[in-house]
Amino acid sequence: MNPAAWPRPAKPIPARRIAAPYQAKDEQAFRAAALLPRRDRRARIWVVIAAAGAGLHGPEIAAAEPSDLVERLDGRWEICVRGTKARRVPIRRDYFPLAAELASAESETPYIASDKSGAVHQIVQRIRIGDESLSLTRARNTFLAAHLRAETPPAALVVIAGGVSYATLDRLLPHVADRVDPDDAVERALGA
Repeated sequence: MNPAAWPRPAKPIPARRIAAPYQAKDEQAFRAAALLPRRDRRARIWVVIAAAGAGLHGPEIAAAEPSDLVERLDGRWEICVRGTKARRVPIRRDYFPLAAELASAESETPYIASDKSGAVHQIVQRIRIGDESLSLTRARNTFLAAHLRAETPPAALVVIAGGVSYATLDRLLPHVADRVDPDDAVERALGA
């Protein structure tokens, strides 16, 4: 045996960096940008609600119809997602005013008028703050991080997100963990 001829172990592939969630001020700016009186205002409002308020993917955003935006009896809003991962997703509280505005328009035409595969991304490019346009990935991560902060149980988060890997949630934790007091963390852990 010649140990020097053995293959060397491959270097581990580092984990991909995660797109950082948006700060609250950025979210507020994107919501304001969606409301600007420009063409496709209705589509821009929908994309902001669906992406950052409900964490939907591009094809799910494109497939939605006005009847999918539902006001609950408790005054909260949710989206009934169509497709292979059909589910109900509660909209984050900061997005309620946009949802109410969109619902008041009372139109039966789809939010995304085009059925082309890049239609949502074309709208996303028009939702801007300064030189930066909205990122669907960062918007979804913002949705996920908000639920981690709100202590949504991971099993429930996986259901409403339409599936998300625990690796993604693990990489998002540093963006929310600094808001957990160490003493509070110990008290919460005593239930196990």
